[in-house]
Amino acid sequence: MPKKFIIEDSVWRILPDLQVATVVGHSHESLNQSGSIPEALLEQANQKAVQWVQADPISANPIIKDWRDVFHKFKTKRGARSSVESLLKRAKQGKGVGNINNLVDIYNSVSLEKAFPIGGLDLERLQGDLTLRVSAGAEKFFPIGEQDAEMTLPQEIIYSDQKAVVTRCLNWRDSARYGVNSSTKEVLFLIENANPERDADYQQAISLLQKRLQDYLQLSTTVQVLDQEHPQVEL
Repeated sequence: MPKKFIIEDSVWRILPDLQVATVVGHSHESLNQSGSIPEALLEQANQKAVQWVQADPISANPIIKDWRDVFHKFKTKRGARSSVESLLKRAKQGKGVGNINNLVDIYNSVSLEKAFPIGGLDLERLQGDLTLRVSAGAEKFFPIGEQDAEMTLPQEIIYSDQKAVVTRCLNWRDSARYGVNSSTKEVLFLIENANPERDADYQQAISLLQKRLQDYLQLSTTVQVLDQEHPQVEL
């Protein structure tokens, strides 16, 4: 039975303008062990990212303000920021975002250049349907790089499958159980947008991610965009 991605009504009541694009690809071999990406891809993306955060302090930049406003509308862990803010901040500070693996490097490069939050999940690891919803709180979450579980907060917006929490605070932090790794063959990318005025940029980001996956990994993908009028898709 095909898996679905569903955004619950509780999310639309908080973020009525939210859009989440799904970019799905299937391969017969590991996507992180096939194909290659240019050595300078992330270096160039870090350089291009600075255009989005030229003002000081960083919160004065429209992209950052947009996502901080979004994160003020629901309960978040202290210090949580949109994943795109973390990437742009590193670029602005000259630290740059480094290499991780093919899939992560590709979607990070697009996130940096187009200034949208993007996450990647191993589609085969999802247990049943993926849901974006408001947490009741006290749900276990196993973050990347940590040994101990965290607990979600009441009224926090999370992605989850039928077994566990997949990400916290929208796409802020990923679970170690679902991230793309050396064995990933089926991948799901999630691209978030909460500002209707950036629709043209959003479409460019989606297309650029598809193009780089095709050019560098020979991975064909399909795209669907969820919004309040289209809250459910098959993956």
